[in-house]
Amino acid sequence: MDCIASPGKKALVVAAGGGGDIASAVMIAKALERLGARAVLGSVAWERYIYDDLPGPIRIDEIRNAVELGEGYALINAGSYADRQGRRVVFQAARATAAINEPIYIIDLYGGVRGFHRAIKAIAEREGVDFVIGVDAGGDSLASGCEDDLWSPLSDWVALGALALVDGYLAVHSPGSDGELSQEYVLERVDFFARMGGLVGARAMCSEDASLLERILSYVGSEASRIPLLAFRGVRGGS
Repeated sequence: MDCIASPGKKALVVAAGGGGDIASAVMIAKALERLGARAVLGSVAWERYIYDDLPGPIRIDEIRNAVELGEGYALINAGSYADRQGRRVVFQAARATAAINEPIYIIDLYGGVRGFHRAIKAIAEREGVDFVIGVDAGGDSLASGCEDDLWSPLSDWVALGALALVDGYLAVHSPGSDGELSQEYVLERVDFFARMGGLVGARAMCSEDASLLERILSYVGSEASRIPLLAFRGVRGGS
C-alpha cells in the first residue's frame, strides 16, 4: 500500500461487497493511517439471509438515525439501523462504527454504477479525498462472470464499475475466503490482470492488522474476513 499512500494523502476505503467486507475495509484503512495517510470509510449495506431475510440491499430511505443524508449515500454511526418492512436490522457497517467509534458512509446500490459513482464522487469532494479503494473479501470482483462457483458478485461488480470511473483501486483481501471462487482461481485472475499491468502491489497482514481485525470481528459478523485472521493465528484447514 505504500505504493499509493503517502503522508497527508486521504483515502476513501469502501467495502464493495457489503456485509462483513467492512471488517477488512477497516483493517486496510487503519493500515493506511499507520503509513501516515488519512482514511474515511464507506460501505454497501447488503446483509446475508441470516442477518436480514428480506432480499436485496438496504435502501438509503430505510436507514434510521443517520447522521447525514446525501445524494445516494448516508453517513451513519453506532445508533443507526435499517427498518426493513417493520423489522429492525443492525447491519454490519453500523456494528463496525461501534467498534471504531467513527462514522461510516453507506452507499446506495439501487442507483447502479452511475449512482454509485455519483455518491463516491460527492463523498470524495466533501471529505477532500485523494484516492478511492474498494475492498473485496474473497475476490468475486475478479471473476469473469461464467464461473460455476460464483454466487454473489453483483455488489462487487457495481462498486468495481464505479471505481473504474474514478480511477480507483481494488483491494482483494484473503482470496477465496468467502467460500465461492477458490483461492487458486482468484490468484489465477490476479495473474491475468498482472499480465495486463493492473497489479499495483501485494501486502501481507501484520500483527497490528490481526489485533485490530480480531477486535472488529467481535462486533461484525464475517466468516470471509475471519479466515485470514485464523490463518494468521496458525489455524489450518483441509481434510
